[in-house]
Amino acid sequence: MTASVQGIDALTQAVRGQRPTAAMRVGIDAVAVSEIERSLASFGDRFVQRMFTPHEIHAAKGSAERLAARFAAKEAAIKAFDMPEAAIDWRNIELRSEASGRPSLHLYGPALASARALGTEVLSVSLAHEQGMAIAIVIGVPENNSPRANTASPKPRARKHGKSAVTNHKSQINQQGS
Repeated sequence: MTASVQGIDALTQAVRGQRPTAAMRVGIDAVAVSEIERSLASFGDRFVQRMFTPHEIHAAKGSAERLAARFAAKEAAIKAFDMPEAAIDWRNIELRSEASGRPSLHLYGPALASARALGTEVLSVSLAHEQGMAIAIVIGVPENNSPRANTASPKPRARKHGKSAVTNHKSQINQQGS
């Protein structure tokens, strides 16, 4: 019988009462813009309201290409954090744009809980769309590998009120007020 080194390490840490080292999480997805166009034609506003947050709807400005990129980011996050699609409200995964134009991923509710349960501390998301396809990649970095893990600064404390969110590029999982 053989076991992976990573599995043995996790078991050893569990026996010693330590939290197993989390792994980097990666999810990628590609969406044909034509599929989003078909869904818009078939289901209209019902599709949009079910899949996207008001912020995403506003930012997409009716563009099927922009909605496809947001949908791909949601799918990539589901893959990165092993979330069962049936159990996640698509609006619990939200793509936003920072002032610089860089995309950021925000997680809420069960989506946030899934990322935290896997030890994810930092998220990065990247999008591309060309020739009728939209592609997104989501990378989650565990707490022990995050840039903050190597500094003396304390972890941010969770607020008791406000929306939970995981944000983009080199940002930390934390509690953000609304």
